[in-house]
Amino acid sequence: MTSALEQEFANSPTPEKTLLGHLAACDFQPPATKSRGGQLRLMLAGYSGSGNVGTEMRTGEIRRQIAALLGPQVSFRALSTTGSLPEDTLPQVQCVKLDGYLPQALQEAVDEVDAVVACEGSMFKSTFSNVLSAIMATAIGGAHRVGKLSVGYGAEIGRMDPMLEGFVREQVGQALILCRNEPSLRRAQELGLRAQLGADTAWSFDAAPPDESRVALSSLGWDGVSPLLVVCPINAFWWPVRPFPAMRVTESNRHLHYQSIFFHAHSAARQAAYRRYMEQMASAINHLAERNRAFVLLVSMERVDRAACADLAARLTRPAGQMQGADHPVRTVIGVLRCASLLVSSRFHALVGAMPAGVPSVGVSMDERIVNLLGGDSERVVKASSLTLGQDILRAVEQLDPDQVAAASVACVREGLRLQAGMGRAFLEELRRAYPGLEIAEPSRPGDWKSWLPPLSPMLEAMA
Repeated sequence: MTSALEQEFANSPTPEKTLLGHLAACDFQPPATKSRGGQLRLMLAGYSGSGNVGTEMRTGEIRRQIAALLGPQVSFRALSTTGSLPEDTLPQVQCVKLDGYLPQALQEAVDEVDAVVACEGSMFKSTFSNVLSAIMATAIGGAHRVGKLSVGYGAEIGRMDPMLEGFVREQVGQALILCRNEPSLRRAQELGLRAQLGADTAWSFDAAPPDESRVALSSLGWDGVSPLLVVCPINAFWWPVRPFPAMRVTESNRHLHYQSIFFHAHSAARQAAYRRYMEQMASAINHLAERNRAFVLLVSMERVDRAACADLAARLTRPAGQMQGADHPVRTVIGVLRCASLLVSSRFHALVGAMPAGVPSVGVSMDERIVNLLGGDSERVVKASSLTLGQDILRAVEQLDPDQVAAASVACVREGLRLQAGMGRAFLEELRRAYPGLEIAEPSRPGDWKSWLPPLSPMLEAMA
């Protein structure tokens, strides 16, 4: 049965504004008293199960880190808009499907747990979805107001529409926000949020070993000898997605349908910008592939990137392999990225995932995230909207020094792990503050900062 709130949303001339208003009105319940020996019911608030490799890396490592710190004292749930979770990164995690009207479903989900951790990297920004950011702000802010543990874990905070910025200021309150870079920390402080410096959580992710990754590459057409040029394209110009409850999916708009009631942005100018991006990208990749006699592999890091991979493949002069990330275990996708001779990526987590192997890489950036990641190597970042994108990519590749990239990558991974360990310590401190009666064991090696991390692979252990 449709509720009055849902009817108001469906009939609203400004559905996104109405939805945020209903989220702001959520009335959460306080937690049950936590006592010695009680198990913490923790909800991972994000959009796991949607086929986004970066999301599953991040969320899986958040679960792994918290599980390493708390052991059997914690049980996990995760929000999902699809009703499924990836077993490879979120084992033994209860799926909480957001069925029905979002504000009501979110309120029910938060009321059933003792702790909420917001998981998405693009936590508070308007680039992709105001609604997703508002869901995370509502979940952790509402939980904090009723005395529950609430943490934003590894947050990127960037440009927001005025409506969303006001919502975040008002709703997040004093929930703890652990930011994944210095620019995000400064932005959080400008918004009056209680924030500390942290890191992205994908730094601790363990990929498939090289032998296993080469088997996967062989099945995708690689001959095992040619240089491997991996490209992760996107459509940088059809974001954000917005809710249109009255719109029906038809043959004419099916390509713009994201999921549920959400549709991608569309205009003639956006289409033209995307075509230019594709043509310029293809020009650069064709040149690099021909010059180096390289095998080109196109990797879709999210389901919605499949169209971009197909569009780029159609413009390439040499046959290219295609890997749909959502169809493979995450460790296999990241293992394949680490075999690359060169990576050209518009996806943040493809760059992060390849970095432990020192892969020479160029970021094609649509916003501040890749800039913040590679800020110390700005010559490796080009703008997706550049009118001379193809030339920019070739210039960036020519300037790459593999030894310098490898050294910078090791330093970046080491610093990311150190900051991720600090997030584990901060999380436990916040847990003690929220539930002082809950007995929490100290890490087995409190003098070793790595004890605040989940178990690391030998490669990452050596880097740390």
